[in-house]
Amino acid sequence: MATEISHPTTLGAARLAVTSIRHKQTHFLTRPFADETEAAQAKAVLGVASEPACDRTVAKRVVSLLNHYFVSPLPAGQAADVANDWLEIIGNPPEWALHDACIWWIGPNNPNCARKPLPGQIAARIKTEMEPIRTAEIALQRHENGQTPLRVAAE
Repeated sequence: MATEISHPTTLGAARLAVTSIRHKQTHFLTRPFADETEAAQAKAVLGVASEPACDRTVAKRVVSLLNHYFVSPLPAGQAADVANDWLEIIGNPPEWALHDACIWWIGPNNPNCARKPLPGQIAARIKTEMEPIRTAEIALQRHENGQTPLRVAAE
């Protein structure tokens, strides 16, 4: 079951973890971990950055996103169905990834920012936001399996 990340210091810790992973993304692809301590640190950082948001947090963030666009009033049953569709499609990503995907959607770098998003569009952006996490997970898995990095750095 997903836990709710609502305390600013917890979200801040996740954001710091993600920043750390983004800065080391190339390192994860090209260099082995120096030792087991470095691998353990990477695993701990991944744990913080990968913590899934609870349903309530996801629903609140989606409502916040959709409030930027016209939404006609819906009967209670239909509103619940729409919310369930969003939850089924985007699942429970880390809160930071959902937040960053929503901010990207309404921001100037998205050519479709004037259009109300569909759940699949936000799910695709969450996947993009999560790429550094996936890279680090693959590097850690390769390390644990005794494999070399995906690419070897030029010396």
